[in-house]
Amino acid sequence: EGSKLALKGCDLRPLRDPAGKNCPPRSRYFFLAEMRARQSYGRMSSQRKASMKAKKVRYIAVDTERGAKSSPKAKKTVMIYDTQTQRVASNNAYDVAQSPSVGSTTKIDSYSAEYVGSGQ
Repeated sequence: EGSKLALKGCDLRPLRDPAGKNCPPRSRYFFLAEMRARQSYGRMSSQRKASMKAKKVRYIAVDTERGAKSSPKAKKTVMIYDTQTQRVASNNAYDVAQSPSVGSTTKIDSYSAEYVGSGQ
């Protein structure tokens, strides 16, 4: 399980908001996680997707950047991606003290997610 880091405000908006102001760099967590998750899920074989569906695993956990609020004990900072809606599930990032194995299903907060690492 991971400790939760709440990302607020700009994190869910585009890098430039409608008023034209630049969002702070921390918004990169969200965009990096979503990009990596989409790439990873897009490259998954139909057999792997069917296996996830059979196991009722709807979410994938993907690495994102560590932030200033990340715990020094954390090995990784991850975000959760919903494969059904094809969007990051929430604006929370999670510090994980022990890095899960790629392809393993892990419990992070209330999500049961398959860990895909950086999605490479």
